[in-house]
Amino acid sequence: MIGPFSPTCFSAPDAEPTTSNSKNMNKSQNLITCIYHLQQQDGSSGGGQQNHPSLLTLTWSKTLLGHSLTVHLDGSAFTIDISPPSPLRLFRPKRGSKPLAHANLFWSFARARFDHGPEPTRNFYLCVVTAGRAALLLGDMPDEALRHAEVADLPDPSPSALVSRREHVFGRRNYATTARFGGTGREHEIGIECSGGEGKEAKLVVRVDGKSVLAVKKLAWKFRGNQRVVVDGSTVEIFWDVYNWLFNGGGHAVFIFQAGGGSGGGVALGGVWPELVVKGPEKKLLRKSVSSRSTESASSVLQWAGSFSESSNQSWGSPNSGFSLLLYAWRSDKK
Repeated sequence: MIGPFSPTCFSAPDAEPTTSNSKNMNKSQNLITCIYHLQQQDGSSGGGQQNHPSLLTLTWSKTLLGHSLTVHLDGSAFTIDISPPSPLRLFRPKRGSKPLAHANLFWSFARARFDHGPEPTRNFYLCVVTAGRAALLLGDMPDEALRHAEVADLPDPSPSALVSRREHVFGRRNYATTARFGGTGREHEIGIECSGGEGKEAKLVVRVDGKSVLAVKKLAWKFRGNQRVVVDGSTVEIFWDVYNWLFNGGGHAVFIFQAGGGSGGGVALGGVWPELVVKGPEKKLLRKSVSSRSTESASSVLQWAGSFSESSNQSWGSPNSGFSLLLYAWRSDKK
């Protein structure tokens, strides 16, 4: 399963997403949404602890104006400026906190460092505290986070889980990201290549660590489909929908990588794909799509994948449901 904080990298429009060079590519990624399943707790009337399963949504955004983080939890939403220091940003708060209905958030991005994407890669923390205990901790400053939040122990990894990661990639033909599949925890490079133009010869290839795991020829006839592959001993179901690329004059294609998954037993949160809930800066980006068909395409493949999971007795949005990586692949230029 992909780790709770897995920085990604994307290819430049004409770069080849191979294992040897993808880490050195120019990056065009600017929006990532991560959805975590939280088991929040508070004191009940009987003096015990009552669980409140919920979804925490973090949207990391990068624009010409800087970096920001939008948080959605318990029906509340707020945005934090996490831009790195610059001559225009001399007075940035060192750290902050926010009380919510069943949780408290603590963070520090004052010394955060970024590579090419919207997520910080080091010198930061974000901590979610419920009932005096850390439920989720992101970043590489655990000691500082625990002191700020006034809690003693690191969170147990089991109550909180990253159930979904949604990314927007931009390019002409090639797209790349990284993910952790299988039980080894090793990071894998994922490359998506579309070649042959938009006619009958169009071809789609998906690679993991430079090795082809999916090849679709005559894409005009197979613009939507799914295939099961194995990565590091873990089963990964790949779904794709490239209708907009071929027949809608642009827009975005949709790719889903579903890893792991159990046979129930988790706490289902509404029984729906969390990806269907789009908020904040991501909602604004999707509004820029060339037509409503792009959104319909995304919804159709998500519902299709959700139906597939139901037939496999999986419960989406629960800790046991595995992990879903959702990619919106935008064609920036056809020249």
